[in-house]
Amino acid sequence: MPTIDWSCQQRYLGKTFSCSCGRAHTLGLREIVYADDALERLPDVCGNHVKGKRVVVIADARTWQAAGRRAFEALQKENWPVEFHIVADDESGSPVCDQATRERLAAELAPADWLLAVGSGVINDLTKWTAFDGGIPYAVVATAASMNGYAAANVATCIEGVKGLFFARPPFAIFAQPRIIRDAPFALTAAGFGDQMAKPVSIADWILNHVLFDEYLCPTVCDLITEGQNQDMSHPEGIRAREPRALEALFASLVLSGIAMTLVGSSAPASGGEHLLSHTLDMMAPVYHRPHDLHGRQVGLGCIFAAALYEKIVRIDRPSWQPPPP
Repeated sequence: MPTIDWSCQQRYLGKTFSCSCGRAHTLGLREIVYADDALERLPDVCGNHVKGKRVVVIADARTWQAAGRRAFEALQKENWPVEFHIVADDESGSPVCDQATRERLAAELAPADWLLAVGSGVINDLTKWTAFDGGIPYAVVATAASMNGYAAANVATCIEGVKGLFFARPPFAIFAQPRIIRDAPFALTAAGFGDQMAKPVSIADWILNHVLFDEYLCPTVCDLITEGQNQDMSHPEGIRAREPRALEALFASLVLSGIAMTLVGSSAPASGGEHLLSHTLDMMAPVYHRPHDLHGRQVGLGCIFAAALYEKIVRIDRPSWQPPPP
């Protein structure tokens, strides 16, 4: 497998630019470090982007062992005033991103100039949400190629049982160590692959909404998503075998997907009808007192149904247009 090209991610870091779509796009993410010494580089990289040095490392019990302790020690070694906070599991056996957890986290945190998330979906979103509400920046140490929210400005949360997204700010830096990504539980990697599988469907939904309902569409961002797909989907069997280049390609495309969402201020480039199926399963789980699966694995399932629906759509020679439901 060829060397992974990170140039499509790097070209937008920390920039505001005018786009052919007629809008100006801004990316607050400034640096991506995917390297064997990513954790050791934390103090130097973060020192270039934050004004104060007081930092709280936020992790759960598993991500603290995977990378949190080493991140904490790397900052401590350089005399940064650093604290840590372990987010407790709920009855499901893992933390959740909801309003109650976010409020509890904010109340318990030590004073900080910035926050460092160590984890993937829930930990990243909780830290992003808390940092945004507190008006301080945050960075993230990724512990799995499991989702596309690392570079995204939006937060996926559950408020009073209803899944939703709201806009916050992306991290100023993303750190990832290849060994940690490789050694993550494979169910998490499969979830990341399921999330990326859906991108042709989400782009098709976005284009269809543009054609039918005049929804805003950015061709530049569509091309970005396609670039990521061309890398990670060209060697899917390597992901199953945990090959370093295949996992790097998956992680790079997940980051690019998050960048795409941040650039347009919407989840539309990376989230279509297949994601709605996953969110519905999440909301149904407590109603029927049954657990739900990982988001990306449910998205992969939704992608199969959405692709079957598109097969029916493309076979329609003469569509009969009807007004949308109220």
